[in-house]
Amino acid sequence: MKSILCMKSIEVVYVKIGNLELYRTFYMVALTGSVTRAAELLFITQPSVSYAIKQLEEQLGIALFIRKPKGVELTAEGNVLYRHVAEGMEAMATGEQAVEQFKLMQRGEVRIGTSDTLCKFFLLPYLEHYLREYPEIHIQLSHGKTPDIVRWLRDGQADCGIVHLPVDTEWFDVIKLAEIQDCFVVGERYKHLAQEVVPLREVFGHPLIVLSQNSNTRDFIEAIAEEHGLQLKPEIELGSVELLIEFARIGLGVSFLSREFIEPQLREGTLYEVRTAEPIPSRTIGIATVKGKPLPTAARKLIGLLQEGIHTQLGEG
Repeated sequence: MKSILCMKSIEVVYVKIGNLELYRTFYMVALTGSVTRAAELLFITQPSVSYAIKQLEEQLGIALFIRKPKGVELTAEGNVLYRHVAEGMEAMATGEQAVEQFKLMQRGEVRIGTSDTLCKFFLLPYLEHYLREYPEIHIQLSHGKTPDIVRWLRDGQADCGIVHLPVDTEWFDVIKLAEIQDCFVVGERYKHLAQEVVPLREVFGHPLIVLSQNSNTRDFIEAIAEEHGLQLKPEIELGSVELLIEFARIGLGVSFLSREFIEPQLREGTLYEVRTAEPIPSRTIGIATVKGKPLPTAARKLIGLLQEGIHTQLGEG
């Protein structure tokens, strides 16, 4: 019953409003007190304005204006109508201004899903630049593993996700951003492993420190183990790259990390890379968005900045 009443209300409103252009013309004539001036502002002819007013008066069954030698004046009924129409016109103008602010990046929001690791080691510098360029934009950042981010995107809780690829391309459009190379690293205690090329089986014979389950990186190392007939039995499972770095550094075992994220430690000599006889494939970082879903202007600008930044880095390289 409620939906039927709503539909009837909509129909009544539609019939009463009729042609909005007639009301727009009425508003400009009432505002200026002149058919000629209204025609100039509306970029139409004076006869077109007069005809529109006549149509509206016939539609409503009342006289809206009193014609005078130097312009027009609202009737009592016309004045009542004008007050309501003016509110609507001003509300629409306010709406247009608000939309223009979104276009000009003077207001808006971008909702990003990513992991703590990708945020710190990849996204953060771009966010810093983005906020300098567009300080009025609100950034909502949710952190989680790739499966979490995929779910947020599908549920409409995020506009874009910075993820390890692959993800389901039936659901998502994907833009590839960067290649990363995973490797095994150790601290001083296991430094001897880094002094020559060793087989994966030997690496797996030492205490392994890896990310916890249900992460793209964990799935990746498990796939590597399976490919080479090995069984992954980690000594330590952690939820943070920082802890993987520290646990390897103090000698608790062999950590599996992305080389790009530990370059300072490798240069300083606090971590050492273990070169394996079996090559470890590279992985790809990308932006995922829901197929066919229009993105807010703020999200499009961020994605453009990420693409531009990656291309610049490639050009400099």
